[in-house]
Amino acid sequence: MDNYLIIYINDNLLLGGIETYIYKQIKQYKENKNVHFCWIGAKKPLIDKIFKELFIEQSVLTIKRKIKIKALKKYCKDLHIDYVKIITFDPFKFAKAEMLKNKLKPLKVDTFYFVPHFEGETLYLEEGEKAEKRKNAVNRKIAPLFKKMQANDNIKYFSQTHILKMTDNYGYVVDDEIGGLVPPNIEVRQFNISEKKALYQRDVFKILSISRFEFPHKGYLIGLIRAFALLKEKYSNLELIIVGYGGHKFLIDEEISKIDQKIKQSIKLVGAVPPDELFEYYDDANINISLAGACSNGAKRGCLSIPVRHYTYECEVYGFLPQSKSHIVSTKPGNSVIEIIENVIHMTEEEYIQKCLDSFNTFSLETEKNRKSLLEINNKNRDATLAKSEIKYLNKRYKKYLLKSTWRAYLIVFKREGVFKPIIRKIKKLLKKADE
Repeated sequence: MDNYLIIYINDNLLLGGIETYIYKQIKQYKENKNVHFCWIGAKKPLIDKIFKELFIEQSVLTIKRKIKIKALKKYCKDLHIDYVKIITFDPFKFAKAEMLKNKLKPLKVDTFYFVPHFEGETLYLEEGEKAEKRKNAVNRKIAPLFKKMQANDNIKYFSQTHILKMTDNYGYVVDDEIGGLVPPNIEVRQFNISEKKALYQRDVFKILSISRFEFPHKGYLIGLIRAFALLKEKYSNLELIIVGYGGHKFLIDEEISKIDQKIKQSIKLVGAVPPDELFEYYDDANINISLAGACSNGAKRGCLSIPVRHYTYECEVYGFLPQSKSHIVSTKPGNSVIEIIENVIHMTEEEYIQKCLDSFNTFSLETEKNRKSLLEINNKNRDATLAKSEIKYLNKRYKKYLLKSTWRAYLIVFKREGVFKPIIRKIKKLLKKADE
């Protein structure tokens, strides 16, 4: 039987969408002794304790920034590795994977860029430019790179929305949209009608949302809290459970502080929960209002799950699955969350169970049968996809991004601390220079 080494390149490992995906993929192969994992992170990475525990449990090789090729080759030789698959989540790390592929020859190495989002200057490099002329110049430079990567099966996508954004931006076609999605996290589970009957019949009605506190990306949480406060005045049996954490928790706290004390008591902030313990919350919720993976993962558990809009402080939803499946990741205007929650509250038991089943069937194994597993995905050609000059260009862009990010961080701190205006003006000039 073939032996595999899966390498993830991702600077930090805090609980979020990408990290949850990595966690579940590693867990999925727990019993397979022919599959080994490696994580390459930043020099001083931020790592959640659940990953530290997982890495010890499954003997995951960890490398912090500097890669010692001879040691990595020896590691592969000792484990009799036949195939290496390197997974990245932005173009800069993909360039790093391509360099690593060249150095690991003659090992059979496949490199992948898993597209995790539909905006952001680390993914869509032209967004880092202010001037339209510069945006167009960067787009013209990187579009041929992505076309080559797509033609060689180097790119996989977390959703159809990501496919649409990439193909619109860079002018190529994805022939097999289902086959083009990232390998799924397989969860074998039967739909449990008795569990849903019990949820329907109990006195309390629990509204669940799972998200990192990262705004405005996940600003819908603010709107959901406001909507809950209005609904609670009408329906005394409601509870709102929010699972998550992040740097913008203070905004959540501020919003909750505005609410009447009696209503506050029905809002529970759970904090961070390990990915393999989230099922307890899905199974105990009457409705799950979440984004992306948190929505689809709830649906896979049979929880009535509703996709919600990204990048807004209102809570706008897209209706019931499977009709709303294409909006699992979306910024398009949606409908009132209050209306859909009231709709569910007033359902008959039969209607409620059917809606839960509809959510479950949307992401069943049958609907995902065309998606290949992590071990089945390959590049068409295992030679490096990117030329040295293209890798050099991406590395140069990455250094520019890091420089700008550093100066922006200083600017935020200095403004907050009331540092003298001449220093702030100097930083703004440096930022402007970095844009040139």
